[in-house]
Amino acid sequence: MEYENSMEGVIYDLGIWGEAVDEDEKNRNIIAETLLELPYKVRSKVLEEVIFVIMATHGLATETVFTASVKKQTSNKMDTIAHEIAHFILGHHSPKPKNI
Repeated sequence: MEYENSMEGVIYDLGIWGEAVDEDEKNRNIIAETLLELPYKVRSKVLEEVIFVIMATHGLATETVFTASVKKQTSNKMDTIAHEIAHFILGHHSPKPKNI
């Protein structure tokens, strides 16, 4: 249990899809820090079911869209990550059938 609650344990279990560059390592650590702030049950569910996508910014259009999030301070990135995790926990990722 101690390992699961450590930075190393979270990083080991973290599902990441993306390029392995220096900025990604920083973002991986920020994601792990954010997860360590969440309750154990939430963190476990996220680590079991979520894959985080880290995108490198290539090309003018991509840079325009993602510059704001790439340049955010660490605490703002953690807030954004926690916000997106909340959407997952609340089930906003799976469409519900509409009753017509």
